[in-house]
Amino acid sequence: MRPAVLAASAMGLIAATYGLVRMGYGLFLPFFAETFAISATVSGLIFSGTSVVFCLAAGIAYFQAGHRPRHVTIAAGATAAAGSVGIAVAGDVAVLGVSVVVAGAGAGFASPAMIKLIERNIRSTRQNSMNTVVNSGNGLGLAFAGMLALVLADSWRLAWALVAAATLAAMCSVLTSDSRTRVQTVPASTVGNRTGIRAFGLPAVGAYTLGAGSAAVWVQGRTLLQQVGQIDVRASAGAWVILGAGGAAAALLAGWLSRRTITVSWLITATGTGAATAFIGLFPQTISMAYAASALFGFAFNAATSVLIIWAGRIQADSSAAGTSLLFIALAAGQASGSALVGILIDQLGFSMAFSTAAGLCILSGLAGIGPTLGSENRRGE
Repeated sequence: MRPAVLAASAMGLIAATYGLVRMGYGLFLPFFAETFAISATVSGLIFSGTSVVFCLAAGIAYFQAGHRPRHVTIAAGATAAAGSVGIAVAGDVAVLGVSVVVAGAGAGFASPAMIKLIERNIRSTRQNSMNTVVNSGNGLGLAFAGMLALVLADSWRLAWALVAAATLAAMCSVLTSDSRTRVQTVPASTVGNRTGIRAFGLPAVGAYTLGAGSAAVWVQGRTLLQQVGQIDVRASAGAWVILGAGGAAAALLAGWLSRRTITVSWLITATGTGAATAFIGLFPQTISMAYAASALFGFAFNAATSVLIIWAGRIQADSSAAGTSLLFIALAAGQASGSALVGILIDQLGFSMAFSTAAGLCILSGLAGIGPTLGSENRRGE
């Protein structure tokens, strides 16, 4: 019973730190822009800042999650909650920007810690599927964020105060459900040595490129729907709820993803993310298309991040938490670059060109799954 509670609690913390806090920024961006007069370039730079801090947090987790997952879990909840409180009380764009950046650290700490806790509480045969389910919390958090935006459209400060409370509650639940005992003995990690890091080169390139392309929807997606598509506030929030639901539904792929080769699973999920980005950029004024594309984006992107977790485990089974940290750092670094690039492209060339470029990057990232060194890795994972 305790492993099931841990998995549910871990999903809740991922939902809070990723879906509500990190990705919720793009959902609430229209409210922030209206209150603080933020341009597309500035909003893109703020998200770039959150991605840089995410990378720093994930770098710390890379070294610490394997030995101190509970401490890293506390860091995840504390930074996400503190940043959310700062957003709730922000009086100017400077305080808002700093708070958003601080909050972004929570997600960087969260995933490696949850992977390690799953590793020491759940049998190895169930870990890949369980990590996919926990990772789907991102979509669940987005769906809740969308509902908050619908219900509290004119009270976004209250919404962020509630986000802070939910984050702390999820953190406490994870800590109390961790048995603090290992199910299996895990040998020392070799991810930190030169050979280990080199093995992650190709997936890191894929993760970086996917991150760069996905930033368009995460940061500017709702703004696109409202400014170009002329979709009202409630309808655009509904698109985010659907996007989150699509992400949560990626949990249904847990078994399928764990049985597929990386070549197949990564190519399909990266291409799906790119196709969804293109459709959102091309048809923002058609609400049915926008909703369908949002659902596909959430489903494909969340599945792709689950593939990264599986990929890390297949390359270095003795330390999937450290490997996942590396790949998620690459993903966030790509989002930092992509969000800045997309913001500039929107201001200079318009939304259509920006989203088309982003879609191309997502599709290009899928090629990382087709490499000369993958054959042996894929066979080991089957």
